Amino acid sequence: MPQDAHHDSFEPVSKHRPSWIIGADIGTTYSSLAAIELPVDQDREVVDHSKILMVNNWPGDISPGLSPQVPTLVWYGSQQHRDREPSKDQFDDHELGELSGLIDDEYETSSFMSAEEELSEEDGDIPDTQGSAKFLWGFSVKNHLFSKREGRDLKKLISRSKLMLVPNEYTKDNRHSLRSNIDYLIEKGLIRKFGAQSDPDLRDVRDPISDFLAAFLSHGRSWLKDKSTFQDTDHVEFAFAVPSIWSAEASRVWQASIETAIQASGFGIAALQHGTIQDLFLTTEPEAAADYLLLTKNFALASSFALLVVDCGGGTVDVAAFYCSSRYPLRLEGEVVPPIGDNCGASYVNVNHDKLLLNRLRPQRRHLEAVNEQPLEGIIADLAQEFEDRVKRNVDFNRKGTVLQRLKIFGLQGDQETGVENRFDHNHMLMERQDYEIIFQPLFDRIGNLIQRQIIAALSVGVSVQNILLVGGFGASPSLRTWLKEFLKSLAKELHLPFEFALTVPTPHDCLIAVAGGAITRALDKRNGPERILLSSYGFLERIPGKEGVMDETDGKKYITIINYFAIKASYSTRNYEFDPIKLTHTFLANEEKFICEELLFVSDTIAESGYDLRHGKNNETERAFLARKRKDPGAVRRKCQLHGRLIVDMTFARDHPLCVVIGAENKKPNQRHPYYEVEYHLVPIVKNRNLRYEVRHQYLELEETGEYKVAKGGCGYASLAAAFQPGTA
Repeated sequence: MPQDAHHDSFEPVSKHRPSWIIGADIGTTYSSLAAIELPVDQDREVVDHSKILMVNNWPGDISPGLSPQVPTLVWYGSQQHRDREPSKDQFDDHELGELSGLIDDEYETSSFMSAEEELSEEDGDIPDTQGSAKFLWGFSVKNHLFSKREGRDLKKLISRSKLMLVPNEYTKDNRHSLRSNIDYLIEKGLIRKFGAQSDPDLRDVRDPISDFLAAFLSHGRSWLKDKSTFQDTDHVEFAFAVPSIWSAEASRVWQASIETAIQASGFGIAALQHGTIQDLFLTTEPEAAADYLLLTKNFALASSFALLVVDCGGGTVDVAAFYCSSRYPLRLEGEVVPPIGDNCGASYVNVNHDKLLLNRLRPQRRHLEAVNEQPLEGIIADLAQEFEDRVKRNVDFNRKGTVLQRLKIFGLQGDQETGVENRFDHNHMLMERQDYEIIFQPLFDRIGNLIQRQIIAALSVGVSVQNILLVGGFGASPSLRTWLKEFLKSLAKELHLPFEFALTVPTPHDCLIAVAGGAITRALDKRNGPERILLSSYGFLERIPGKEGVMDETDGKKYITIINYFAIKASYSTRNYEFDPIKLTHTFLANEEKFICEELLFVSDTIAESGYDLRHGKNNETERAFLARKRKDPGAVRRKCQLHGRLIVDMTFARDHPLCVVIGAENKKPNQRHPYYEVEYHLVPIVKNRNLRYEVRHQYLELEETGEYKVAKGGCGYASLAAAFQPGTA
């Protein structure tokens, strides 16, 4: 490999400054951010894990500010939020045939407000009934929802955006609701539309995700500056935990959102190379949580070398059984059976709570609404805040006793006043064990069903899973913990297992921070990760001569436009590799002022074949053709090729070199209209770790023919390959 291909991934930083790893857990309902300082010249594998910092003091947090989590919410205002740069992978169907304009020039734009301005802007009154102009995120959204202020458009509220990237049956209802709000925001010009204007695209959720991440990282940057020695020029490596069931396409949407957020927030800006994040590390949420807890809390595995991770989050509960390739460092080698999940996370406890209160208070609806001068739903919303903060995370309804809580409701008539037994006292509603069973138990039963199904599936392939690890915010629920212990005892007996399950139950605080902390511990030591097997194919758009092609009016020849894949899905990729050069030729009229060359990088999540037109079914399959193929092969993936990168290089200087001569100045070829130049060069893709660099190398050196190829000025393009490998890959 040429010496030119070996430079470090990051821009040079001071050797006398520490570097940092930033770990993030972007949950369905709550998110957390962690950081650790890597001292100069210290081996990262021996860094003290107890030094991991958890970001807190989130803006708008009405608690003492010690919460390690912030709600994953954004709420767009009546005014546009941010200037949207044209995306390198954004174009419409009608542009596929236009080689000079594959990038969408009709993208939606909006006004820009920096993350720092968003965070510093004071919370004001809603100016009119059309909604506030202010963009809200995190706790400010939650606080507004629980306040009595009116005027904001609920269609501009985006919650559970992460579920758009999990296109399976159990997220269907959430995705349908979320899609309606996303389409509304696109229609209002507040976020961009990706792909064909008429078709939903997975990437349409990118702007809401990146807008949340920009504010999220901006606070993390400010917090870290205040609490540590961090400086903006320090080397930063980002490690994000993602669901184990995510596709490569979902991970690409994620990494593109991260790049946008880094640019907008300024946090870890040195990690960007021409807008592309370098050495992004992705790991799975279950592995991150397990790694953190077993490394930092001295938990130990039982004799079985398999682990069941029960990730109880705010929206979904995911259950996955893993082989453990080693105990130290812990590595989850692979899934024993496919993971499963359900929409039975902590947020649905709130839904059940509100339904129960509505049913119990309905007989006094008119009276309560008259006394309180607000709808019954508003009264319940006020009680929901108290339930979320004080009850859900603290009450264990399994404990002995009758009355667990007395809810104060102004104007509520007691049983003695009405003569009807409703378990009401004057101005108070009694909440007993039977009430909490209605709220919690249906969700517990669904969690138990997931665990049982996964354990039985593992047994069916000869694997006994004895170790069970409970993680996620919902895992902090004392009611869930007590119930799960009893459930597992009963399950072991029911399945006639020769052992009892070894349940690891972290502290409630560790449940909240384990995934973000584990993203850091995995990034510190990437040994024994998955093999570097590509999950996607990568190729460049190329013109080749063809009788069925389109006439080029410059040289009078016919060309067809195909994709030439240099890296193929399912193949092995070394950490440092230079692919064979791709010889390319561009033609320019002799009187053209500039010789501007454009190279387009495409990605496909299938085992792609070179030599086919971009519109061909091998690259972009119609839905009808895909469904027909899927009937024969249920595991088939739709052939869909997406633009992933773009490089524009000015080769005007080649005009003055002896190798670049005018063609047809004296004797024109058939169909040729005017004299023209041919500019030839090599396009060379280079893999380094989880990064791709592609270089334009030419022979137009000085004014002599040397046979040597040199990288053109501005002739380097960059793309992250983090999504191209299984999460956890070094």
